[in-house]
Amino acid sequence: MKKVLLVLGAAILGMAILMMVKGKSENAVKVVDMNYVTAKLQSEAVIIDVRSEAVYNGEAPGGDIKGGHIPGAINLPLSTLVSSEDDKVKLSLLKKNDITEEKEIITYCNTGKKSQQFAETLVKLGYTNVNNYKGSMKEWGSISTNIVITN
Repeated sequence: MKKVLLVLGAAILGMAILMMVKGKSENAVKVVDMNYVTAKLQSEAVIIDVRSEAVYNGEAPGGDIKGGHIPGAINLPLSTLVSSEDDKVKLSLLKKNDITEEKEIITYCNTGKKSQQFAETLVKLGYTNVNNYKGSMKEWGSISTNIVITN
């Protein structure tokens, strides 16, 4: 009888852990590739360049990464979003930039790391359709047929 209860308890615990992991993965940031981003250029998706305004406008960040931005992208630097600890301030900033919960969001930066942090912040704030372009500008700018906008 004790063995049956032990096995049953372990099974219930395992199912609970699986449900918690599944719940978290449904709200997790999805990693997308260049083809996905290209397909979304003419859609209602909001593409966010999380780098500085100077780099967004064309200043080269260094290395082999181009300055400028993906066509249609808006600029909201990671540093601006995380400058406040107050979630209400963050949500206000996002809404001011027309970044609302019901929209599909795609974030990118130079290499996909800072944009991942930005995307994770969005998920913590309740956004559910959040994607991070892992290749980011390092990949996008290396393809000669991709357009890079400079101001």
